[in-house]
Amino acid sequence: MKTLRNSLFLSALAATIGVLLLLSGTAVPVYAQYVAPHTNPGPAADSITFKRVPLDLAAAAVEGKEVDAYIFGLRPSQAKAVAGRPGIRLYPAPSGLYSLVLNPAPAPAGELNPLSDKGIRFALNYLINRDFIVRELFAGFGAPMVVYLTPWDYDYISNIDVILRYDFRYDPAYAIQIIDERMRALGAEKIGGKWFYQGKPVTIKFIIRVEDERRQIGDAVASDLEKAGFTIDRMYMEFGPAIETAYNTDPGELRWQIYTEGWG
Repeated sequence: MKTLRNSLFLSALAATIGVLLLLSGTAVPVYAQYVAPHTNPGPAADSITFKRVPLDLAAAAVEGKEVDAYIFGLRPSQAKAVAGRPGIRLYPAPSGLYSLVLNPAPAPAGELNPLSDKGIRFALNYLINRDFIVRELFAGFGAPMVVYLTPWDYDYISNIDVILRYDFRYDPAYAIQIIDERMRALGAEKIGGKWFYQGKPVTIKFIIRVEDERRQIGDAVASDLEKAGFTIDRMYMEFGPAIETAYNTDPGELRWQIYTEGWG
């Protein structure tokens, strides 16, 4: 299985997307001497009551003083709606990440999986607009990832040579230049702006989750792939069917080729 899947996150050798989501109701730990907010001896509170609050109602529960704190991540739209309101404080903290995982399994004779080619996978680094995703889809509550570590990881500096060497950015013209070269080397031909292999359109099966921003991420990436000449089968799925297809089927069956992952 390991040889048939790319690693998560973006690197020079495996083209996946990573966006770190910076939304949380938890404070970032600060390792300094604690100063109590009162002068009375004893605990700051006599009791703590835990209450389950659905994510969709979290912001309203805090604003309505139904709960004093919500210790979990918020959706970007929720955070944007309550940011700056009196009596509400948001604590940015790494709370999840989104990525694309690619299936590089070779296709059977007579077919072509373009993602089996390392050069095409590499080109996707320049075909994914991470800045747009962070700015528009996550309302700024996030940060692009171009390697498997975030800028807040201590070992991030160990990847600085890769980051500087390849200058990963949204550059569709450059991505298409690489894709065109590699696709022709693989025996495909471009007709009317679309790739064909042995007379059939080169199709990429793209599992797109529908529960959150991954729907918009998937559509944006799919549109750029279509502009590069690929035919995209947009397979919109919820959690169960998506997990079953992406993780519990033989990659060699090519029932999927890209999946919008999410971790949090």
